[in-house]
Amino acid sequence: MKHMTKKELRAAFKAARADMLQEERAAQSREICTQILQSPMYADAACVLLYAATDEEIDLGAVAEDARARGKTVAYPRCLDKAGHMAFFVVDTPARLIEGSFGILEPSEDCLPWQPSADALCIVPALAVDVFGNRLGYGKGYYDRFLADFMGTTACAVYDCGIAESLPADRDDVPVSYVVTAKGIQPAAVLETVGQDAAQAVIDDAVYLSDADDYAASDDYEAADAYESDDGYEPDADADADDTEQDVRHERFLYRRKRIPVIGKLPFEPSLVLVLGTFVLLLLSRLLDVLVLDRDNESLAVVLLQILIFVVPGYLFLRYRGKSYIKKMRLRAPGFDHILLIASAAGVLITGCFLLSVLMGNLSAGQSFVLYDTFTSHQDGTTLGVIYLILAYAILPAVCEETIFRGILCAEFEHRGVACAVIVSSILFSMLHFNLPAIPVYLFAGVILSLVLYATRSVFCTIIVHFLYNLFCLFGQSGFADFYVTQSATTLFLILMIAALLLCLAIFFGESSRLYRAYAKEGASDAYRPATKPTAAKIAKSTALAFTSPAAILCIVLYLIVCILR
Repeated sequence: MKHMTKKELRAAFKAARADMLQEERAAQSREICTQILQSPMYADAACVLLYAATDEEIDLGAVAEDARARGKTVAYPRCLDKAGHMAFFVVDTPARLIEGSFGILEPSEDCLPWQPSADALCIVPALAVDVFGNRLGYGKGYYDRFLADFMGTTACAVYDCGIAESLPADRDDVPVSYVVTAKGIQPAAVLETVGQDAAQAVIDDAVYLSDADDYAASDDYEAADAYESDDGYEPDADADADDTEQDVRHERFLYRRKRIPVIGKLPFEPSLVLVLGTFVLLLLSRLLDVLVLDRDNESLAVVLLQILIFVVPGYLFLRYRGKSYIKKMRLRAPGFDHILLIASAAGVLITGCFLLSVLMGNLSAGQSFVLYDTFTSHQDGTTLGVIYLILAYAILPAVCEETIFRGILCAEFEHRGVACAVIVSSILFSMLHFNLPAIPVYLFAGVILSLVLYATRSVFCTIIVHFLYNLFCLFGQSGFADFYVTQSATTLFLILMIAALLLCLAIFFGESSRLYRAYAKEGASDAYRPATKPTAAKIAKSTALAFTSPAAILCIVLYLIVCILR
């Protein structure tokens, strides 16, 4: 038997596939989709990574449709560069697949990156696959590079004529775990090969050898290989060069995770590294508070520390993510139609957080506003002192915290569902303050501020609400606390506070509903939303997965250590 190179094998298997009737390809595609949909590996997957098929490839559209109906995440690949790197992006509707390089469909620019997880199923395209799971692709190497760091389950979907006993495999080739044909699904290690059919003849009997030599030597082979290559995704020529390069660097870094002994591969979340950095810097600032802060000009020192803790790491993160990332942060100016919602949300925060403080027993007479459980506000009575106080304890915390915990964190996690984004950002926001007894207060505040973000689609609105609440804490909370602690009519006072909370909630949700109706009427984009409403189990799973990131684990450890030792 004559030895065949990979290039010759590609030509031979393409010829075998081309000899199939269109009806036969369609029938086998339907059977393959049925096999996938009925398999345990599909049932257990929370995310399905598919590919956009060319006319001669297996059409997995039925799998995508079923996955979306079941609330699973569906993602498709896009090329990051010409060096063989690609990444998957969440596609919640077929309309978001647009024609890219060589006429191949790929995710549109508004699709969010898929975040790596171990509960994903990747259906890998190929011309042929052997009994060991070695696949014969199109020679570009995109999938091999991606699969080298992939944590989930892999399966190769091929026509019956694409099964072989043995295929040449290089050191960098990554085999798949399962092979799917119209006849069924088999683990790659025990796959039963078919008999002397077209595919087997290509390998064993060399029926197509003469045709393969002629075809491989022709100019048409090179053109066809470039066109049909599902590995050959290329960025649009008119894409902004700077933004594309920044996105490329981010995606490469995101998908290049290190293997940890025993534990295995953990998801890497750059935004959680940012949060961890703020936690560490905030704890270091406590040492500065004790050792070097000038008590005569404490407000100015607090301003400088907040710039160091939030502004510098946030700036570095945004530089790393690129200019195009700014668009995802909802830096939209507030409108007149947001005024009532902002006022009601501030009322919800003020009354709700006060009532939770009463419930948790955190109120005391004469208490001052304390920032991050470290910096205590002091009023010297001068106009300049009040300005410094508002800047250091009201404006800067609102701007810095909302930019990171609502602008960045929500943008990073909302592709897993808005509920997941709200929960993750709110939990980390509550931990930032390193005050375990007050964590229900900060959780409540984080949830309300996140809801403001999604209702107004403006991070500036959340900054304003946060600022108004900080003003109350600076100039009003001590008076409320003194009245509650020293007066005897506490029951009536609490009833009035509860009534005010309910009124503000009613206005807030009414305004939110009005804004969403306006968005629907305007046809505003909701690309961040999954195609189907996620279940409670999926929300819990996505949230738990976010906190398996090494950076998130370190945040939790730091928080617990500080709370235990304080």
